[in-house]
Amino acid sequence: MGTNVPKFFLPDSQLLRGSNYAAWKTKIKTQLEFEEIWPVVTGTLTRSPMDATQQRKFDRADQKAKLIILFGVSDDVQVHIRDATSAKEAWDKLSTIYEAKNKN
Repeated sequence: MGTNVPKFFLPDSQLLRGSNYAAWKTKIKTQLEFEEIWPVVTGTLTRSPMDATQQRKFDRADQKAKLIILFGVSDDVQVHIRDATSAKEAWDKLSTIYEAKNKN
């Protein structure tokens, strides 16, 4: 049985730790765009209304995006998003926490 696990994982030195948010965001956003799942993260593509096949595709894209985000952050940062139910929720939480901190 084949899997479609993303082959992109950041080395530990490039995981989101907080102060590197701007660089991390660019890398992860580029990966999500490459995987053609960025619209799931931004909310421009939503789950409903869709037929069952499209809903499964959306759910799979959301899971893949969430995995990329989750595997791109350090354990300390993961605390903030581990209960997120969607990739959009995880992305938005990280944006809320780190956008303002990194503008200084």
